[in-house]
Amino acid sequence: MKKEKEITVNDVIKFELLHDRFGLAGFDFCFIFKYGKLKEIFIYRRQQESNEGFHLKTAGYQRNFSIYSYCDKQDPNIWKCGYCKEHKTICFRVTVPNDTNTIRFEDFSIFNIIFC
Repeated sequence: MKKEKEITVNDVIKFELLHDRFGLAGFDFCFIFKYGKLKEIFIYRRQQESNEGFHLKTAGYQRNFSIYSYCDKQDPNIWKCGYCKEHKTICFRVTVPNDTNTIRFEDFSIFNIIFC
């Protein structure tokens, strides 16, 4: 099991959009639900120089989440959904939109993951 870096909702994840060897950056998001509420998110880098992971604990009252970018940017591409054996939950593989280099989080009634 990998060791993930603990982050909070106020943190941002910076990344390089396009790499010479690896191509367009991507991320894996594993969402942990307990009793129908989002409790934790595990985030792993894909096709990037660094392969570090992140662990984010949510407030624990959201039942929904969304992955999007701001209106002047292209939407992220969720191109693969599957089962994560490590966390025993659903996993989304996301390709990042063009002209973005950070991921932000908003902890409202719906948990938002925003590429900006």
